[in-house]
Amino acid sequence: MLRRIDYMCVAGTQTAYAWVRCGYRTLDDLRAVESSLTRNQRIGLKYYDEFLDRMPRAEAAQIEATVLLLLQFLFI
Repeated sequence: MLRRIDYMCVAGTQTAYAWVRCGYRTLDDLRAVESSLTRNQRIGLKYYDEFLDRMPRAEAAQIEATVLLLLQFLFI
């Protein structure tokens, strides 16, 4: 659970341990107190599953090509 909290919430180990000491054992527990989380932690909680998904290489290459093209356009 701590590893999941660390990854999801951009929270350090000490914060994760503090949450566990307060009784927060699951992501649903954290969702119940979402208003007390930082902006980054709320984003991490909201998009947790998407952050775990791997991006296909083809998609990454397409994004890279688009960014490089835009950079060339901007700095010519």
